[in-house]
Amino acid sequence: MNVPPSCGANNVGCKSGDPVDGSEPVDALGRRVTVTPSDAMGQVGHTARVCGVVASAVYDAGSRAHPTFVTMLDANQPNTSRVLTAVIYGTDRAKFGVAPETALQGRRLCVTGFVSFFRQRPEMILSDPRQLSFVAPPSIAELR
Repeated sequence: MNVPPSCGANNVGCKSGDPVDGSEPVDALGRRVTVTPSDAMGQVGHTARVCGVVASAVYDAGSRAHPTFVTMLDANQPNTSRVLTAVIYGTDRAKFGVAPETALQGRRLCVTGFVSFFRQRPEMILSDPRQLSFVAPPSIAELR
């Protein structure tokens, strides 16, 4: 098992959200951390998996870094003041396929990475497509 440098034996000293095995974000007790965009603020400074719906995806070709801004919100409680912004910089854009702002718009997905705080909201930088996974909509049976 690969333990982050901040962790000691038996994961003592891990911060909540540090991935213990390098693949899944976990809390201090080793439980997987998955939150909604509404709850992402509580994960600032940690690695987390955030699942929601893409409310907007915009490519800023005129900006120096050529970022694509992906704004995610909670599908169950759509509140535009409680969102997560995922950013794909121009240097990584091609890894996500043609026009990620079009492909991601309106999709249910999860993003995994370090949650930072920028311009009064939680933000996550996406540099690898493996940080992104699509979530199937609930089936009719699950809705009952």
